[in-house]
Amino acid sequence: MSENKKTRPSAAVNASKPHSARPSFRCPICYFILMILFWVLFKLLDPLAMESATKASSARFLAGISDAFYGMQADPARNRIAVVEVTDTDLSSKYFDATWPLTYARHAELIDRMLDAKPAAIMVDIRFNVERAGESLHDAFDPVIARAKQMGVPLFFARGKLGEGYDDLPAPLTDLQVVNGWDMRTGFYPLLLAPPAPEAPEAAGTEGRPGKEEEEETPKTVPVAAFALYRALCASGWQKSCPADLSERTFGQPLVERWGLRASQHQELYAKTEGCTFDARDRPASRVGDAVSIALRALFGYFSENIRQNCQYHLTVPARYLDRNLEPDITALEPALKNRVVFYGTQINGDHDVVDVPMIGAVPGVQEHAMVLDNLLTYNAHYFREPGEWIDREWLTIDSAECLEFFVWMLFATYGYSTLRQKPVMRASGWKIALGVAVVMMLAVGSLYVTGRASEHEMLFAAGISCVILSAYAWAQDASRKIADSIPSHNGRIGAGVSLLCVCLLGMDVRFMRHSMYGIWALFIAYTILGLLLYFSILIFRKKPQERRYFGKLWLSVTIVAVMFVLNEDFLLWPMEDWIGFVLLWLALGETEEDRSFVRTLLERWPGKCVSVKNNNTLE
Repeated sequence: MSENKKTRPSAAVNASKPHSARPSFRCPICYFILMILFWVLFKLLDPLAMESATKASSARFLAGISDAFYGMQADPARNRIAVVEVTDTDLSSKYFDATWPLTYARHAELIDRMLDAKPAAIMVDIRFNVERAGESLHDAFDPVIARAKQMGVPLFFARGKLGEGYDDLPAPLTDLQVVNGWDMRTGFYPLLLAPPAPEAPEAAGTEGRPGKEEEEETPKTVPVAAFALYRALCASGWQKSCPADLSERTFGQPLVERWGLRASQHQELYAKTEGCTFDARDRPASRVGDAVSIALRALFGYFSENIRQNCQYHLTVPARYLDRNLEPDITALEPALKNRVVFYGTQINGDHDVVDVPMIGAVPGVQEHAMVLDNLLTYNAHYFREPGEWIDREWLTIDSAECLEFFVWMLFATYGYSTLRQKPVMRASGWKIALGVAVVMMLAVGSLYVTGRASEHEMLFAAGISCVILSAYAWAQDASRKIADSIPSHNGRIGAGVSLLCVCLLGMDVRFMRHSMYGIWALFIAYTILGLLLYFSILIFRKKPQERRYFGKLWLSVTIVAVMFVLNEDFLLWPMEDWIGFVLLWLALGETEEDRSFVRTLLERWPGKCVSVKNNNTLE
């Protein structure tokens, strides 16, 4: 009773001041159920494709910016890759004086010419699936295959897709075939594919059924072209930084393609290069200029305006330079092909083997294989990948990114509830028990994950549950107010703290050799921009919510994008459209806190006495 008497005068003072009516939540379960319902509506049901459309456009925007900085290291992987293309000009009467398709003998001659330059490996992205009248695959390719084997040069031939009417290549190409086709959305490249299940025998009985030895010989996965080359190069020692495990455990997830924009400085030796940008002026400032140009085009909707059309990222040599009659001296080709992985394909009008690349345009399919191998040589096992599927059902699919988004949303829900109710609903002893359970669960699952007895999905689930419990415990201990009060009012201290954080992040990147991927100056510029964003965001966050302006919230949104970009580049390694969902969730949180929001409207109509409205600022 004495405690109630002490609080009455303050309540009377508050009542004398004009305040808006706000709901007081007596039952937290009601609030959290409706927040989960809002997440399901916003994320899974995706009304009018608002969330997916926003993620797709944001991903193209961010991918274009990041592509401007690809290949900035001192010795980029593209210096070890070359592409040979048969073009319409090559088929003209001035050069080959032939029509497509070329004869097997002409293809074999071009491949033999590549071997003269001593390449590291060759991948033929042209499908030779049948014997032709008057031609023999054995007569044409047997000498080339024997020579490549003698030289120790891996040689692969494209076979098309697995199944779906694509049969194995005939001899002598059967043992050298690799998959070069798949069904997957643009921008994703599967490294390993599961072969189609064997057809069931027509007649009953044991006839036609595969035996145990045959089942053991059947591979569980089949490598796709770029990954088949990567494994061969690792086995030969040509690629030095390969991981020890090249199995499905490490490379099972599809690769998210990262494209470069700048042409090779040697490209002008083999083709016209009007309108191309070369590595000769490859400086961080020019890369920033490219990124700003892409950003401005994206912001104003000019996605159809391509950044580069004439020159490819990798050194591309027209096939006519390999003709012995036109170019008898092989020394002119050695700088372009020697000790490089050579991809042999086509760029012919009317050929449907093209790939649409965001912010670049349509490129030949052979360039995609070269770009994926470039990604593998650059990132190795730390390539950008598609998140693993957590739930995969015909009616519901949830991947790891969406699962993590759900836990982040629950953290937001805990924070939102803490702004609406001041007193915790659980006693101190209960919070200590919950905290202990979270810590023990995280340590147990973490130790199992390290020893290989727990999957990534189980680790993610345990981490999410632990974070939600920890955030609820932090709210019960009034940690949010304590953290806000600990932010110094002196701007110099804020700047020093932000600078120290950015220097530590930069040091971590240098420690783990990430500067060899992006270049030390690119990382320095990136963390300088991140530091400025964080500095001004802290100044904005220090203000009271009612004192923040609309542009302040936009600045906070940009800061969250920058922070998530850094976290994704260093740890998550997910596609752009997956982690941009965290920013959309943060923006959606403001919608649920409005007076006439989805959550509050339903709470006011919740049956029972879960919600009451009082004219106060200090809620029960």
